[in-house]
Amino acid sequence: HSLLWTNCLSTTPRSFGAVPAITGSVPHGLKGFQFGDIPEYNSLFSVLKDNDYHTSAFYAGEYSFDKVYDYLISQKVDFLAPLLEDQQKKENKHLDFTYWGYQDKPMFDKSMDIIEQRDKNKSYFDMFMTVSQHDNRLRLNDKERAEIYYKKAADIIATLPENEQDKMNEIIGHLAATIYGDEAIQHFVKRYSEYYSDGNYIFVITGDHSLNINSDNPLDAFHVPLIIWSPMLEKTAHFKSVVSHNDIVPTLNALLRDNYNLKTPASIHWMGEELDTIKDFHCDIKTCFLRYTRTIFDGVYENYYFSTANNKKRLFLIKEGLELEEINDQTLINEVSENFETLIYVDNYSYTNNKITKDILFPQSKFKQIKNYTIDSVFCTSNQEKPSIVKPVKT
Repeated sequence: HSLLWTNCLSTTPRSFGAVPAITGSVPHGLKGFQFGDIPEYNSLFSVLKDNDYHTSAFYAGEYSFDKVYDYLISQKVDFLAPLLEDQQKKENKHLDFTYWGYQDKPMFDKSMDIIEQRDKNKSYFDMFMTVSQHDNRLRLNDKERAEIYYKKAADIIATLPENEQDKMNEIIGHLAATIYGDEAIQHFVKRYSEYYSDGNYIFVITGDHSLNINSDNPLDAFHVPLIIWSPMLEKTAHFKSVVSHNDIVPTLNALLRDNYNLKTPASIHWMGEELDTIKDFHCDIKTCFLRYTRTIFDGVYENYYFSTANNKKRLFLIKEGLELEEINDQTLINEVSENFETLIYVDNYSYTNNKITKDILFPQSKFKQIKNYTIDSVFCTSNQEKPSIVKPVKT
């Protein structure tokens, strides 16, 4: 019942790059888009907000994690669901949660409780961020219920070749959480569909990064699913062409602009292009990966994977299944290297010089630091108890 891309790539191997790429198709900058002096930019949030959509974020965890808050605030998102604060209330301790926040099912249920209070006649853009697959274990208050998901994961692992089973058993907690998360999405979509019975909505489902299970293939660190589902779909399709998180916004922007009279900025600055809908395997994207060390040393340029890891330039042809075949043609290596370096230069230059776009929908608030300011007096207070015994009241 969906459009499925089985060769989608994230832009970072950890979650810090997911939200800006998926909703903004923006450059990395030097440390990740939201980790520097964020330049002026537009995103799906601001484009839709400019078209009278109400924008919201539903996150089971802490918004300050990976500075997601900074990114959302820069786009003047209307509502940030306080799910973590809700989970920490005593009356909600019976609901499944982890260190990160609510498990997926209670998170979606809490989100729907909010959604069902809204005006059905208005337009909404909602982003949901789940946490159940964050750790290699599935913790539910009912241990027997958790064991059901572990049993399902074990049954799947048992169907694999013996030489793959040991590797998968090492991450069986992730797999159990994935099955749980899959059921949670199904449960959520069903409840959402019952509330919005007109079927006038689109779901985009993807992962922030892969599990990267002890793989020698560097692309496996970025390999994620991408599903677009809607009751409005006239037909379904499975695409093997390689796409990127950066291609999601250009696609939705063009779809709504060309078919539903969406008002969009005169100029665009997307780092990606529209999603490739060639059904057979095909790779024609240009993207650089920002590693967790905040360095860029590899990426995809058209149908090649290029890397400068360990100060050695290496080039690989990307084949079906994202398999890599090394190429030793020095002329071709130098050509791709020059193009790849240009890609990185443009990324860094546009970010650090605030040159992403001049066509701003919602200019960011700018603050001037007061360098010479004399403080007359400061008064601080705290509880008498040691912090290890009683957490002091914020003062």
